[in-house]
Amino acid sequence: MQKTGRRTIGVIAVSVLILIVLVLVMIVQVLFIQGNARVVNYAGIVRGATQRLIKEELYGNPDDREITRLNEIIYDLRNGGGDNKLTRMRGEAYQEKLAELEGEWILLKDLIYQYREDVSYGDALYEKSEDYFVLADKTVSAAEEYADGIAARLRIPEILIVIDILWILVLFGIEAREEIRQNRQLKKIAYIDANTGLPNKRSCEEHLDVTEIIPEDVVTCCLMFDLNNLKTVNDTLGHEAGDVLISSFANVLRCTAPANMFVGRFGGDEFIGIMKNTSRKEIEAFIEELNKNVMAMNDEQSRNGIRISFAYGYALSNENSHTSIKVLMDLADRNMYRTKAEMKGIKS
Repeated sequence: MQKTGRRTIGVIAVSVLILIVLVLVMIVQVLFIQGNARVVNYAGIVRGATQRLIKEELYGNPDDREITRLNEIIYDLRNGGGDNKLTRMRGEAYQEKLAELEGEWILLKDLIYQYREDVSYGDALYEKSEDYFVLADKTVSAAEEYADGIAARLRIPEILIVIDILWILVLFGIEAREEIRQNRQLKKIAYIDANTGLPNKRSCEEHLDVTEIIPEDVVTCCLMFDLNNLKTVNDTLGHEAGDVLISSFANVLRCTAPANMFVGRFGGDEFIGIMKNTSRKEIEAFIEELNKNVMAMNDEQSRNGIRISFAYGYALSNENSHTSIKVLMDLADRNMYRTKAEMKGIKS
């Protein structure tokens, strides 16, 4: 039972470790995806900013600062890092387009400087900027395709994380169920007498520890049973024989008692019974049946020299008004000792 629990906890620990690794992998991939998204964004900036730069040049508004900025962005896209803190995207198709874009940017800048000295290069600059826009658009598309492919891979750790979490929940459920089962088992052990299988003294005391007055419309009977000659059997035949005597009577008592009667071993050679919604007639019938079954048991066990003999006493709540279970059991105990004394008197 303990080995099973330790094994489950071990599997949970391994599963949690796997979950941590998967989460770390996912975090790295998310950061990578964010870096790729930044690259796509800056590739789009190059596409748009270049068109805006050419328009300004054609309108006679040169902007060297923008050229410098585009130089830096294209360099950072190609090599990674820089002031723009860009990731170097590794997609082969993207890198090919980016290399082509970088080369065309050099040619486009040359045309810009030529146009500044000779406006007759205006048409060539415009046509070159249009071609450059198409190339930049293809570069952005290549970057997006690569980024989408990387993002698709994120689904694998996502699925594995979900599966691992569900597995951990299942393991926790198994562990919780095992814990409940063990607690029930321990509780059963705590309240069951090992020799007889009947509720033990602790369980009996919980049933008796009720101080409320028994309602008049709930006729309750408390019974006390005491085995005769247990000490004699222990002394002459041994304690194992005494245990057989106790367990034999417990078995007969359990089998004879009505379904709604609580019976338990109160300790040593004493047993109790508590029955609600009953009558003297029903209790007398039960006692008669118990005696009959004890006699039958004695006939079966006649060869081993162990014979069951018991004294009993009972008390009914409707015959003792304003009484509690505890007080009623005390009355049953007195009646049992009275019967025991009478039995000894008969024997003498």
